[in-house]
Amino acid sequence: MSLLSVTGRNLSEIFARRNAELADQTMGEIIRIINARRYELDLLEVNPLVISALEQSNNEFEASESIQELLSKNEAIYSRWEGGGSTDGNLSTYLNDLFVGKSMTQRGYSSFPEVFITNRYGALLAYSNPPYQYDWSESSWFQRSDTSGYVIEEVYYNVGVDGYGLGITLPIHGQEGQLLGYTHGFLDISNIIQEARINSGRSGQIFIRLLTSDGRTLYSTRLFTYLEYLEDPELFRKLEGGQEFWISKDTNTITARASSRETDPRSAVDWIILIQQNLSSLLQPVQGLQSLLVLIMGIAAVVSAAAVILIVRSINRPLAALKEGAEIIADGNLDHEFHIRSNRELVELASVLNGMTIELKSSYERIRQREERARLLADQLKEAKNAAETANKAKSNFLSTMSHEIRTPMNAIIGVSELLLETELSEKQTEYVNIFHSAGEELLALINDILDFSKIEADEIQLETIQFSLQEEIQKMVNMFTYRAQEKGIDLDCSLDLFESPLVVCSDPLRLRQVLLNLLSNAIKFTQEGYVLLRVQGVKSGTDHTRITFSVEDTGIGISEDKKEKIFELFTQADSTTTRKFGGSGLGLSISRNLVERLGGELTVESREGKGSVFSFTLNLPLGRETDERRENDGKTAPASESDDGLILVVEDSPMNQVVVQAYLDNAGLEYHVVENGEQAVEWLSTRRPALVLMDIQMPVMDGYQATREIRRREHEEGKPRDTVIALTANASGEDIQRCYDAGCDNYLAKPFKRKTFYRILGEYLSFQPPSTD
Repeated sequence: MSLLSVTGRNLSEIFARRNAELADQTMGEIIRIINARRYELDLLEVNPLVISALEQSNNEFEASESIQELLSKNEAIYSRWEGGGSTDGNLSTYLNDLFVGKSMTQRGYSSFPEVFITNRYGALLAYSNPPYQYDWSESSWFQRSDTSGYVIEEVYYNVGVDGYGLGITLPIHGQEGQLLGYTHGFLDISNIIQEARINSGRSGQIFIRLLTSDGRTLYSTRLFTYLEYLEDPELFRKLEGGQEFWISKDTNTITARASSRETDPRSAVDWIILIQQNLSSLLQPVQGLQSLLVLIMGIAAVVSAAAVILIVRSINRPLAALKEGAEIIADGNLDHEFHIRSNRELVELASVLNGMTIELKSSYERIRQREERARLLADQLKEAKNAAETANKAKSNFLSTMSHEIRTPMNAIIGVSELLLETELSEKQTEYVNIFHSAGEELLALINDILDFSKIEADEIQLETIQFSLQEEIQKMVNMFTYRAQEKGIDLDCSLDLFESPLVVCSDPLRLRQVLLNLLSNAIKFTQEGYVLLRVQGVKSGTDHTRITFSVEDTGIGISEDKKEKIFELFTQADSTTTRKFGGSGLGLSISRNLVERLGGELTVESREGKGSVFSFTLNLPLGRETDERRENDGKTAPASESDDGLILVVEDSPMNQVVVQAYLDNAGLEYHVVENGEQAVEWLSTRRPALVLMDIQMPVMDGYQATREIRRREHEEGKPRDTVIALTANASGEDIQRCYDAGCDNYLAKPFKRKTFYRILGEYLSFQPPSTD
């Protein structure tokens, strides 16, 4: 806001608010001064001279037969000697120097016009100026201090000082906390107001009036009667209402108010201060300045108008040239140059613009070159991406083919070894068959690990989310290893601590099973005696999740501290002797840690060499809604077909696998018919109805996917009953299994499959008595 736009009313408002700030500052200074004087008295409590004198005086009184008689006696002596006798002269001199002499030098007036010390019985001990009595035991401040400690009295007239003020009383204690006496100081109100005005930065023509909260006058720069009540009802109403300031038109004054309790709620006094200033004396300088400014601005306006006309004439033409040049450059002509000669500043501006044009032209060229390089780089990246995708696809196809080609003969090796074990063999022959049966199982595990590792490396592993019973999955895994544990003579235990049974969760059971099977297999492998414990603990997490901790504990060979992280690296075991003694590829733990991370957890190990290990991880899994729910595709499972002649149709191109499947079926007393490809299967089914179809997936002429889709198509078009189709697949990944269900299969058997698994799957659809598989 400019000075000229400020009206008299606005100025009055501004001065009134400044007056209110001054009142608040002054009240703040008053409170600060009172607190500062109190702290000065506090220092006497740690003064050795004061403590010694009080202890000596208290001892003298305690030794007397009558304290009251001693008080009366000394009172008479004090009155007769006019302040002398029965007091400590050295301490009195010290008080006078501290509160009168030093204060007069620093401030020009005494901090305390009167300070004195009494012992705990109220007897005067020392003083800065002689007070008018010796015995203070009956005074109000002494009696209040005796019960409440620190006391500030209401303002009163001090006869010895001949002035109005307030008394401050503080107890003095010894080192052990015992009461020794009191120090009492008197503060002159006029001195407090004078110092507050100086410290708040205001002096001169202002009028101050200090009041109690109920309106009695304590101090005024004008003549007043002490403690007289305000007679102006309007003024008293404004005080009670807490009005900050007001302007009196009758007296042409501004009055501001401040309260000690509003300025500082912790204030020991409850006072109100009024500060009043004459409005005319405040406005007069400003009004004169306004008139002068009006005159100056009028002259400046005339001069400015003339100067503007001259300046406009001198720069209009060059500015037009600059504008025209800027438009040319904006249209894309970066070869344009500015030529200005009439004005030095505009010449410099034209030179700068020419430089900017040259730099802009250079920047455009650099941008064009960068865009060209970026285009070339994008083309190269696109070619590299296409090449990588082609290579990755070729790798995936190779792995899928190799998986099938390796698993197919492995099915024959493991299946025939199981069949051989059922025949009559010599002890040596049984040992040999067991060797190549175990070798086949280990080779299969290695193949699975390598395929999983390849998928992890290519980031091709996809997790499913299926509802399943956690207890059922855990029990299946424990059952799988019970025989192995018994063979080694170790205990295999399972501890389930879950909040409900059955506990249905949503996750990928295949990958969870893979991790736990690997951990259990390792634990049994590396444990020669003792036990292996699978512990599963679950707590509810919110309303729809559960936090489950899986741990596998063993008493095996353990792992040294420096090898704990190394065992999770690819193709790595704790040391080379472990590989020689126990075997293994070193892929299992690396794959397990990766799968656990994909499931949302972290696989960790705690171990001591020679004592055993504990592998654990925690997953936060969604809760399922039902206790027994198959995966979505299981809904397609149907009971076995009502066969014309009870035959099982075996669709398998590998002679080796034909032998294995036929042997399994012969041992179970089941009849069958064998064809070599999907085309033959579709043709056979056009005239016959089997009890079950065992459909190989990878076959020449027509593979299992095509054959199953064709079977389902004909069933739909011809209205035939649905035949049960079980896929025999060497590609056992989640994606391959899903393809089987999508093609129309009811279930699957992953090659190489064991007799027990073969009979279990068939038992879901056929009623027969499978042979013993123990």
